[in-house]
Amino acid sequence: MATTKKASKSTVSVEHPKALIIAEKPSVANDIAKALGGFTKHDEYFENDAFLISSAVGHLLEIAAQMNTKLSVASGHLLICQ
Repeated sequence: MATTKKASKSTVSVEHPKALIIAEKPSVANDIAKALGGFTKHDEYFENDAFLISSAVGHLLEIAAQMNTKLSVASGHLLICQ
């Protein structure tokens, strides 16, 4: 069973870039962190050595559409073009 740890308020130094995973909402971010395991829970995000998991404030496609952007789906990837 995967678990997450509560973070202390100490500063963590990082020597390499991390990949950002953006979930649709906080509960989905929590589910992803539990499924992958090994994440530390901060106030509004999860972190491990390779990833940061955060959540959006609303549906990403609806936000992009409101911003008057063009959406393009190619090869399974969503591209938001301005």
